[in-house]
Amino acid sequence: MHEISTKIKKKNTKLEATLVLSNSATNGIISQNDYFDKDIANDENIDKYYVISKGDFVYNPRKSSNAPYGPINILEKYDKGIASPLYTCFSIKTDKQEFLKYYFKSNKWHRFIYINGDKGARGDRVSIKDDVFYKMPIMIPTYLESEKLSNLLSLLERKITIARSKYETLKKYKKGLLQTYMKLVKKSDKIFKISSVCKLLSGYNFTPNDYCEDGKFDVVTIGNVLDERYVEGPFKKVNYLPSESYLLYEDDLLISMTGNVGRTSLVKTKNQLLNQRVCKFDFNKSNTKELIYFITKSDNFKRRMFVLAQGGAQPNLKNKDILSYRCRILNNEQNERFINTYKLIDDESILLYKKNKKLHQLKTQLMKDLFI
Repeated sequence: MHEISTKIKKKNTKLEATLVLSNSATNGIISQNDYFDKDIANDENIDKYYVISKGDFVYNPRKSSNAPYGPINILEKYDKGIASPLYTCFSIKTDKQEFLKYYFKSNKWHRFIYINGDKGARGDRVSIKDDVFYKMPIMIPTYLESEKLSNLLSLLERKITIARSKYETLKKYKKGLLQTYMKLVKKSDKIFKISSVCKLLSGYNFTPNDYCEDGKFDVVTIGNVLDERYVEGPFKKVNYLPSESYLLYEDDLLISMTGNVGRTSLVKTKNQLLNQRVCKFDFNKSNTKELIYFITKSDNFKRRMFVLAQGGAQPNLKNKDILSYRCRILNNEQNERFINTYKLIDDESILLYKKNKKLHQLKTQLMKDLFI
């Protein structure tokens, strides 16, 4: 059994460090300049900040959906920096920093905060006295056990990082492919109008009373059309079919009409229904679906939809805004090359996304099982 060790009391009185650090639940300890694109600390008061070094831990008591009791992270990225006096900064008198890095990413210490924290008026921040926080008991394994645990989780994190990096690289490739296409079409005299190949069908106005936990149908809302290739869950569910016209089929192309307007995604599975504020492209020429999908991914299309959607309490498109969109395109053979390449990258991205999701699930399960 081990208790959290030494509170870092060293203030920045001699301004020996100026790199201002923030402690984020999703990004760990990162410089404010990288996180906010600027340093938001008051220069006149940084002498009150704590000086922390690589291997020190920082507890941010601010709650979030990713950290219901606030995140505790280790400083890894930088050799030294300064952290807000609103944080609790501490070092560990043990050689188990790597083990504790993962321990604090688990939820095993949350119960201690829940039991011993003060029930203050602020709902966005944990209130716990420092002397109580430092009495948090932690079961420390032997050196060999902690090394095995740390190595396993480190390997898993590296795999997650690699998969995420590949996924982000593919997103850049797709963007570059679209930019190349848009440069080439400037020289084309072939004009394409969306209304020439399709019309739009609007969704049904489901009410909260229509939804149920074990419904037969998934309802596709604007929150499920995320501009990835396929719509994503979780889905709200209903048990009845208002009309056959709202039933979706595999590879139907959808577009969001409200909020983040102009996002397009394809339907992946059966038994899904179209909700209001989402429209379905109804094609009279089936071989143009991938062309429309490709065009709607371009910055030109998204900018135009954003402009047309302004004016109300929130961005909102009309069917005619989309159908009247005109752009230059290449000849059929060139279009097919670009579209097929884009689809290949999409397919690879989907595999990486699924791999990353499974790795995260495995890591989450291991974090629950490995720490006692």
